[in-house]
Amino acid sequence: MKNKTIIISILLMLAAIGLAACGSVASSSGAAEPRTVSVNGTGTIIVSPDMASVQVGVVTEGEDADKASAANTAEVQKIKEALLGLGIDESDLKTTNFSVYPMQQYDDQGQVTKVTYRVENTMEVKVYDLDSLGSVLDAAIQAGANSIYGVQFDLSDRESANAKAIDAAMQNAMARAEVLAQAAGAELGEIQSVSTYLSNGGGLMYAQPAAEGPMRADIPVNPGEMQIQVDVTVVYAIN
Repeated sequence: MKNKTIIISILLMLAAIGLAACGSVASSSGAAEPRTVSVNGTGTIIVSPDMASVQVGVVTEGEDADKASAANTAEVQKIKEALLGLGIDESDLKTTNFSVYPMQQYDDQGQVTKVTYRVENTMEVKVYDLDSLGSVLDAAIQAGANSIYGVQFDLSDRESANAKAIDAAMQNAMARAEVLAQAAGAELGEIQSVSTYLSNGGGLMYAQPAAEGPMRADIPVNPGEMQIQVDVTVVYAIN
């Protein structure tokens, strides 16, 4: 009987501890969440690009893959030497594509009558003096380039421009948050979280190779202006 009484007492103590724990959790989960306001802000700056990158290439065809490839390589080397002669640094020349693939011709019965090989060799050229970009394109064409595309204008110091756009976006978000807080009869508190989205604009120009004959060397070059936009979402506490 004595042992039975001891067991019952222990069970009652454990039950009491369990109830206390449950009460503590309920009390914690019932705590009031901090009041917040979420706003979007946008910062936009307009800048003038100070550099450009362009894809310059040579496309050749021949009945023998090795000969077509060798002829292509010789043309590309001429272009490279011409660009180096203009002061382009070799580190600013990078091969972005080299491919060799067969091109088959068929007769009326669907039989292969001839196989030629198309060789494409493209390199990216970075130009840090935009005043010389026209001369660079002209030199590449005169040296044998028959494929020029994707002239992309950019900034050499992109991070500095991004920082200015972010600062403008945060100021815009704060101004909006203050208006909302005042309208709600509250005071703006500390920032709780921030998320950003960066939209980097850039001028893009395409120069298509001519189907027959040499490419025109007088390609117009106009860098124009770039728009860099940053969108932020900021969550503020309100008191």
